[in-house]
Amino acid sequence: MRNVRGVGASPGRAAGVLVHTKDGLKAHAGQPFVFVCVEGTRDDADAIRASVAVVSLRGGLTGDAAILARALGKPCVVSCPHLEIVSGVLRLRGAEPLAVPEGTEASVDGAKGELELAF
Repeated sequence: MRNVRGVGASPGRAAGVLVHTKDGLKAHAGQPFVFVCVEGTRDDADAIRASVAVVSLRGGLTGDAAILARALGKPCVVSCPHLEIVSGVLRLRGAEPLAVPEGTEASVDGAKGELELAF
């Protein structure tokens, strides 16, 4: 297990597979998923609605992802400095960045601002 800290933007806990691309949304259709975005916008509204939780790598409490997640009662974590999406790959930052595959089991605690990755 690996824990990633951010800022809690909408309280609650949820678990599912990580998804951050349109292909991932299709591949994991019908499964509970945690939607990960660089900075949630209105264009992400459908994915946020369908998700069980939201992680926005940037943004804050007044960003679109946080506002929509709160309105929908979904857990949300924003401002995660230890995660990045580079060339379509989600990865943990560090001296040796570690790729986080789509479909990785994860849980979100929106009150604590934590994302737990099951790998």
